[in-house]
Amino acid sequence: MRILDILNTHKLFNKLDSEQREMMADAMRPIEKADGDIIIKQGDAGDNFYILDSGAADVWVTKNDGKQNKESSYEEGSNAAFGEIALLYDAPRAATVKARGAVKLWALDQDSFHYFTTTTRVKMKEEIERLREMLANEQEEKKKALQKYYNQDSEDDDSDDDIIDELPEYKPQKHRLAVVNANPKKR
Repeated sequence: MRILDILNTHKLFNKLDSEQREMMADAMRPIEKADGDIIIKQGDAGDNFYILDSGAADVWVTKNDGKQNKESSYEEGSNAAFGEIALLYDAPRAATVKARGAVKLWALDQDSFHYFTTTTRVKMKEEIERLREMLANEQEEKKKALQKYYNQDSEDDDSDDDIIDELPEYKPQKHRLAVVNANPKKR
């Protein structure tokens, strides 16, 4: 299924497991647009995330002087997905996307989109916590191995304990995840 292929490669959803991506695909509804129809309009509130299934669409941005400039195009087979920025940031649409010929899309409503992106963030946080725990356990194992090594020479000598106590302690770092717009536009 083409939707699943696109979700597998999309940076927001590739961390979901296959069952969750299938649930997401099931939550999407088909939309058809004719040549020239507006799919999303610059300045409007975000309502859906879209995946292009067939056809082509052009991305237009209206500049401050009121002129529309064609910024890019989405072509069938390009794994095009769009509309997520307005949903992620609760911001107005940054561009207008118009159908070029007959277009078939799959749309995911805002509430479902937030459910799946929250699931992705939770999975990423769980993975970070698992890695932190793994590092802490590895540090503890190294400390025990060093203690055993230094203590094998003499059972009565406490001076080696001082060396172990001087080892740096592992302190987990806090990491922040950020979504960065790779192509920022002035508003």
